[in-house]
Amino acid sequence: MKDATLAQGNQVLTLILQKKIDLDQLQAVISSGLFSDLLEANVEAVDRERFREVIGLKTTATREVSQEFKDAIAMLEEEATLLEGWVRETRGGGWSTHQVGPMQERILAIRAKVNELKVRAYGL
Repeated sequence: MKDATLAQGNQVLTLILQKKIDLDQLQAVISSGLFSDLLEANVEAVDRERFREVIGLKTTATREVSQEFKDAIAMLEEEATLLEGWVRETRGGGWSTHQVGPMQERILAIRAKVNELKVRAYGL
């Protein structure tokens, strides 16, 4: 087996620049060990579509998503938007400020659930 070339290393750097990966994301990928694992993997044995699905990226497979699922995602997004408006209004003196923290926690929980549902539904 031959060692990787400087030109191949440059291709990796070019991909990082083209993807506009931010510092934290790049550090997370390096620190996680996933990049190292990928360099050692038998890529010929990897189903790229399944790999993309496992790491939370879009796949080319089309998915049928029920209207009920779409409605649930929309409802949660609307709820989070409503809560965000209440937080802004509260900070402006319209409501009791002791509710800001709980509302922000609820917003984060709802947005996390929306993202989880979108990944399950659409592979986003």
